[in-house]
Amino acid sequence: MRWSTTSLAVACLLTLGACAEGALDPPDYRGSNPSAISGAAAEGGMHVQIAGNPFETNPEVLDDVVSRGLEASHFGPRVAFYTTLPEDVKGTYRVRMIFDAPINLGGRELCGEFYDEISKAEIDPGSGRMVAAFCMGRQYQATLRGTPPRTNSPEDPAFRKFISQTGLTLFPPPSLLQQERGGRNAIIF
Repeated sequence: MRWSTTSLAVACLLTLGACAEGALDPPDYRGSNPSAISGAAAEGGMHVQIAGNPFETNPEVLDDVVSRGLEASHFGPRVAFYTTLPEDVKGTYRVRMIFDAPINLGGRELCGEFYDEISKAEIDPGSGRMVAAFCMGRQYQATLRGTPPRTNSPEDPAFRKFISQTGLTLFPPPSLLQQERGGRNAIIF
């Protein structure tokens, strides 16, 4: 099996992320095009919605670390990530993330119309789980579950690395995706 340079780079990044204090489960790429981050760039940015806060800090600190971390860690064009969406940004594309989430939440629930109710009702303090979805409208493009590292602050380097891995996994390079039967996408090495 021959590996391309891009495939090797992403494999190394994913492996290093799995060895970090936090861990990410394999992603679920159900949408038609997980590299649709280009659409968010064309619209002026992506909305990041975060529920739950595993830290005893101001939620704005967590919001800033997550949005800046995702902004710096994806494949594709430069995209601004906003927790408060500016009026000139359409908001079709978004990342929804729940900390202390039950393990059974998926992309359909996170991207669906009942997210506000789910994000309030499904918080499971102390569970240590994170679920994130890249949404285009009400359809999910990618879903990711993981366990963030146990740190005291979102500004801790280990947590920042976890968010970076989340971005790299939610938004993989198009060359790693191959259309499978049934419309599912998967990372192919």
